[in-house]
Amino acid sequence: MLDMGEWWMLKDEYAEGKTIKALANETGYDRKTVRKYIRSGEEPAYTPRPPKESLLDPFKDYIKIRVFQYNLQATRIYRELLKKGYQGKYSILREFIKPLRVDQPIEAVYRYETKPGVQGQVDFDPIGFIVVDGQLKKLYCFNMILGFSRNRFTQFTTDARTEEFLRLLMEAFQYFGGCPQEILFDNMKQVVIKRSVKYEDIDWNPMFKDFFGYYGFTVRLCRPRRACTKGKVENQVKLVQNDFYKGLEYSSLADLNSRALAWCDEVNGRVHRTTGAIPKEKLKEEGLSPIAGKPPYQVVRIVYRKISRDCFVSVDGNRYSVPWKYAGMQARILAKNGVMAVEISGEKVCQHELRAGSGGTIRVKEHFEGLLARIRGQNLRTHVLRTMKLPGVPDVERRPLSAYDTVFTGGGIDG
Repeated sequence: MLDMGEWWMLKDEYAEGKTIKALANETGYDRKTVRKYIRSGEEPAYTPRPPKESLLDPFKDYIKIRVFQYNLQATRIYRELLKKGYQGKYSILREFIKPLRVDQPIEAVYRYETKPGVQGQVDFDPIGFIVVDGQLKKLYCFNMILGFSRNRFTQFTTDARTEEFLRLLMEAFQYFGGCPQEILFDNMKQVVIKRSVKYEDIDWNPMFKDFFGYYGFTVRLCRPRRACTKGKVENQVKLVQNDFYKGLEYSSLADLNSRALAWCDEVNGRVHRTTGAIPKEKLKEEGLSPIAGKPPYQVVRIVYRKISRDCFVSVDGNRYSVPWKYAGMQARILAKNGVMAVEISGEKVCQHELRAGSGGTIRVKEHFEGLLARIRGQNLRTHVLRTMKLPGVPDVERRPLSAYDTVFTGGGIDG
């Protein structure tokens, strides 16, 4: 498009006698263009072109919702858009999201790196709520990261007891293929009862002390009120929330954990921004203490319960049947590896698989065999004894059935 100066120049030179062909040769414009502007009585006005349609346009409303409602990372939204048919580049999405975010002040910290196989960091905190068996329960998120390779492991649970915490630690060891030399923890009750300046004076959770002695790793504790001491796993917690958990729809706790493992596999296959390497590849250099061939630590929980009159014992909000002859007795319950055994006077009388959630009733038919016959016998004896004690009840002569047959055949009864 000609600017204002060129338009007036063409007008002047044409008026002085130059031909359209000559003006076209001098300016480089097409003769049709020169003719159009010479004949036009209006000054040229710039009309902006309509913006080119972007591949991102159909998804912009969805992106704004995901950013404003959950503040999701661009990488998370990019994966979601790919599933919805987006064919554009990640850079276009990233530039669109930048002005949507609210800047947050950042506190400076000092980053330090660890050698292969030396350190892991663990976090175990509430993340939200979940409905299990119609009841709203607090949901906890377990996170562990290896300091050198940045391999991550994440799982969820509604149980914050030490036994569950140790089970998740063993799952993490299994996922990584080994155990680091030391692990950094918060001052949580599952780990420490009372902290002390001297390591040898720390009052450990007895079950946890036995556990880390079994696997042979050293426990490191964060300084009080200084969670940033374990900054790598704290960053993982943020990543889990923004890149995985926020806005996620799942059908059950098992479904959530299955998705979490798939997410771990996916994120451990990405290039890590800090190390510039892929965590799965760097895992080969970790040199973790192997656990293959080592029997899993036996997490045993012992509780005592009285068996109810209707032959059930309650554990963690669920009722489990016990053979009826032990009704009313005191029982010792041993829970280990997802199975609970019921002991009476040192003798194992039955066992059940522990049920997730609460409010359930687990009934084994064999536990009640013979109970109905016994109840009927007791009721009959009670009835007979009650009848015998009634006043004015005459003694009745007992006769054989053949005597009654004589009456119905026309005979008589003597006496």
